[in-house]
Amino acid sequence: MQMHLTTSAHPGTPPARELQATLGTHCIRLYRGAYLDTRCAENERLTFEDLHACRTFAVMQRNAGVVSGVSAANLHGFPLLRKRLEGDVVLTRKYRGTPGAGLRIRRSPISDDEIETRYGMRVTSARRTLMDLAEQVDAYELLAATDAAMQQGFNPELLPATGRHCRTYAWIKEHASGRSESFAESWCRALMAGAGLPQPLLQVDIFDAAGRFVGRVDKAWPELGVCFEFDGAVKYQQHLRPGESPADAVMREKQRERALLDLGWVVTRAVWADLQDAWRFQSRIHADMQRAALLPSPRGDWKLGVAQRFQPRDFSTLLGVAADSPYPALGIA
Repeated sequence: MQMHLTTSAHPGTPPARELQATLGTHCIRLYRGAYLDTRCAENERLTFEDLHACRTFAVMQRNAGVVSGVSAANLHGFPLLRKRLEGDVVLTRKYRGTPGAGLRIRRSPISDDEIETRYGMRVTSARRTLMDLAEQVDAYELLAATDAAMQQGFNPELLPATGRHCRTYAWIKEHASGRSESFAESWCRALMAGAGLPQPLLQVDIFDAAGRFVGRVDKAWPELGVCFEFDGAVKYQQHLRPGESPADAVMREKQRERALLDLGWVVTRAVWADLQDAWRFQSRIHADMQRAALLPSPRGDWKLGVAQRFQPRDFSTLLGVAADSPYPALGIA
């Protein structure tokens, strides 16, 4: 994939009409004078994160301001819902001006210590980005973004203790964890917290009575004998072993669950559809905990496993600018 910017700063790029005619269906208009050539190798896939990053880069070639909100969160590598990435690019500056199609401008003061550079663009810092997200997204989305920020070294205690959204920030400080490995895991924890459930331990390794490793679970309440697993759409494809098919992975997962049940653990599961119905999700876990309370404690042992770091997407190749490139990458046309 390649981006084409038909501006005065890029005299070698063909005119827009010629570019669109040449690329045909492989041409995506990103913004005024900016197009994306989607012809790519078979192993490349244009994600919603990629597309929003390209639109953000294109917008910044023609507009002054600081990338903020969901657009900054995307460049930081914070996970977001698809509907957020399909929205407008968000810039913050002291004057509003005329935004135009595909661009939303927030008029707000912003200090130098709230700005950093990513891919040659001025972008709000992690702290300011999370504070802006508090204005735009639901609490569970903010929790997922904060979890990812913690993996990059951010301390939630830096969020304000007073003022607007202080209650939300206090909740985030209580529940955020750098051990969360996915957006779905964060969403599940938000629903659990909303139901008044005790906070689970994350990424727990479970062993049998002989000390043999049985498996790692997403969340667990060892004192209750309950563990939790989220089954995402790509779970059985991301963790395939060499020569293993998705069907083999499903069978391996069933065998692992059987081993957990044999040790006396109560296993509760959820899929994406369950997250859309908070009452059903919460009621199921409550019921499983009540059932576990009537059973003997699980045999064997457990310990916290090593959490896998969330790897934010690197847009360097796509944008043609290194992540640590200084500002400005290109002049505003």
